[in-house]
Amino acid sequence: MFLALVGVMLLARQARSGGGPAEDRSSGSEDGPGTGLRVAMVSVASLSIVFSGVATYWIYRIGDTGAKAVWAPTQLRIDAGERDEGGHASH
Repeated sequence: MFLALVGVMLLARQARSGGGPAEDRSSGSEDGPGTGLRVAMVSVASLSIVFSGVATYWIYRIGDTGAKAVWAPTQLRIDAGERDEGGHASH
C-alpha cells in the first residue's frame, strides 16, 4: 500500500512538472495526463478503504480470540459452580 501511494505521488509530481500550467492540464480534456492520475488516486483510495476494513476485522478477531483464551477457564469454573473461600467464583 505504501508503494502504491509513493507511485501516485511520483505520478502527480511528474504531471505537475511536465506539460505547462495546471489550468491547461485540467481544462476538461479527458485524454490528458490528469485522467490517469485521477484513476490512480481513486484506485489507491478504494484500496485504502478495503485494506482498513480488513485490518479492522482482523484486529477484532485477534481481540476476540485473546478474550476467549483468558476467560474460557474462568467461565468453565463458574459454570461448574466452583467457589473459593470467600464464596466467589475461583479464578
